[in-house]
Amino acid sequence: MANAGYADRTPAAELDPPALDRAHRTILAGFHALVRAALPALRMAERPAIVAVSAFGVHAIGPDWPLFPATAAAKAGLEVLVRALAVELAPESIAVAAVIPGFIAKDEGAGAALSPAAAAAAAALVPLGRAGRPEEVAAVIDFLLEARLSGHCVAVDGGLLAAHAVSAFQAGPGL
Repeated sequence: MANAGYADRTPAAELDPPALDRAHRTILAGFHALVRAALPALRMAERPAIVAVSAFGVHAIGPDWPLFPATAAAKAGLEVLVRALAVELAPESIAVAAVIPGFIAKDEGAGAALSPAAAAAAAALVPLGRAGRPEEVAAVIDFLLEARLSGHCVAVDGGLLAAHAVSAFQAGPGL
């Protein structure tokens, strides 16, 4: 499993090249380096599988949503790389997939992406009415590894991305 990332809330128009490069190196290039290093062992494994961790911010962008543009851009690249690796490594029976966590309740502290008030507001956006739990994400990762699904990016978000898609559709031009 690969899970590298951090929350950079710098607005997209204010991002400088070093900030974008840091996101790219940490998230996208880091995943690629990990996969390359693991390939010899994966090629010898009985049931080889790779699961990366993406971010819902790749798919849910809007004025009322917390934005992490550098992180989301790198995670979008990660999802493309997951799908490309799934196709390229399929002949070797190596499965490659990703999980896309929504708002997940986790320990607060210096590394928290959102303040407690913002986290509560974010949880209110989730159709299930609460933030996800780490064990829910872990269960889907376990499923992806065990089932060896390949080429999939599976959201674990309590319906968050579906609700975002519906609200974006409803806000668009009438059909």
